[in-house]
Amino acid sequence: MAGQRRKLVEWSPHWPERFAIGSADLRLYEISVEGKTSRKKRNINLISVNSDVQSLKCFQWSPDVTLSNAVAAGLPSGKVVLATFSEPGGGGGGVVKEFVPRNSRPCSAVAWNPVYQNHLAAALGKVRCDFSTLVWDVHQIGPSPTMTEGGAETVMRPMGELNMSEATVALAWVPGQPSCLATGTGARWLRIYDLRSSDATARKSVLAHSKGVYGVSFDPFHDRRLATFSDDGDIKVWDVRKLRDPLFTIHTGGKSVMQIAWCPTRSGILASIAKDDRFVKLWDTKDSSIHIASESSDAATSPEPLREFSRPCRSYEATEAVSWVSWHPTREYRLLTVSTSGFVEVVPLHESIPISWSACDDVCFAYGRQLIAAESTSTRILPGEQDISYIMKHRAQGGYSMDMEKNRKLMDTLGDGELKAAWTWLASMTAKTERAGHHTFPGILSLLTATDASKTTLTNESTPSRTTPSSSSVHDTGARTLSPHRRLCLRMCGWEGSPSNDVIAQYCPLCNVVVICALVLCCDMWWICGI
Repeated sequence: MAGQRRKLVEWSPHWPERFAIGSADLRLYEISVEGKTSRKKRNINLISVNSDVQSLKCFQWSPDVTLSNAVAAGLPSGKVVLATFSEPGGGGGGVVKEFVPRNSRPCSAVAWNPVYQNHLAAALGKVRCDFSTLVWDVHQIGPSPTMTEGGAETVMRPMGELNMSEATVALAWVPGQPSCLATGTGARWLRIYDLRSSDATARKSVLAHSKGVYGVSFDPFHDRRLATFSDDGDIKVWDVRKLRDPLFTIHTGGKSVMQIAWCPTRSGILASIAKDDRFVKLWDTKDSSIHIASESSDAATSPEPLREFSRPCRSYEATEAVSWVSWHPTREYRLLTVSTSGFVEVVPLHESIPISWSACDDVCFAYGRQLIAAESTSTRILPGEQDISYIMKHRAQGGYSMDMEKNRKLMDTLGDGELKAAWTWLASMTAKTERAGHHTFPGILSLLTATDASKTTLTNESTPSRTTPSSSSVHDTGARTLSPHRRLCLRMCGWEGSPSNDVIAQYCPLCNVVVICALVLCCDMWWICGI
């Protein structure tokens, strides 16, 4: 394995089923699907080989749709080449442009600007009295352009130079700030530069790791958050507003980290691979045990976060040791891996699916960003299966409200005898009290016991009298004062004082109706009392 070159892989941002693999050369592949939906078979087909690009160390697809078939590749000599693939049955593949630095040294990383898509940054090794971060304009034409033997145009003057006398080993453009570039150096520094500045000094810097900063990657869902890693096995997540301390540190397990990659379709998911390891570890940075400053919070005043954790949310074991991974730019939770030997695996990662059942046997579940609902085809519900939510739904659909006559008819339709009796009694009592005035009531007890409610006289004399307990049986010897409103409530219930157990037991079959009516009356007491 030591004699094999490390292979790199990256999905095309323009063609959903195409990806490129770079090592000794550049190769373009396409995934085709055969068979029916239930028995799909995926085939990986080689589309094109660009042998003009050899022994590359890094590459990245162009984000420009006019260059959808082009990639930028960094070479061991420090050159950055703009290469294209040929389509089946046609030509056009090869190297279009070469960007050559003053001094030869390895190119460790390249990065296209997502806004100014003609700007390309390159990370180079250390050379005395020379810059190690160069920014090229791929549309630039020099005053006296030269051509290579293969017909490629050569550009030798970059549009920007940064980081003097220090090796740059990783870089990434700052989202939302297209003129700013974040770099990781072999001298353990994380630096952020602004190309609009007149000098080449970093705007922000922090000593990020105990060894070189070999990876810089911004969270696609949080512009101010970036992750870095070193070969000490640690990944650190930073807030670019406050680079003094990391938000938290991920301990991956001791092996040297080879790559990190944020998932572009799932917020907070970070993938990492280690040297000579078959496992792809996924870290959920939104875990409840980790505090991360939100976008709206002030980074200077946010509380101290939990600094470390070491347990991934899940791991995927590949067939061979993984050399590189690439998230699909649009397909949810889809990962592409390649081993050092060139073995490619397309991994559709699955997770637990939350499911919710309704009272009507409808089901709803979430899959990624999709919310899927399925309605029950059966409308027959057994009486024993009608829980309260089902009953409330049918009452609401029928227009259940504070209209007593409408509710009485609705209860007759729904077959709820007790509730129908309650609304019938309430309607009758309301009509009688409106005729008699606000302050003379027969009481609930009289209305419930009357054989003919229409003959009940609405006077205080119609209220059954109750015996007041003797003073010897009363422990409270103090004077008791009842407000007029309280006396009115007691008189409505047919009680001059507190109801005794024998009175309640006597009318136990009507307890449900009494409770319902009492609750309704208490809720509407202010209106009855004219308050």
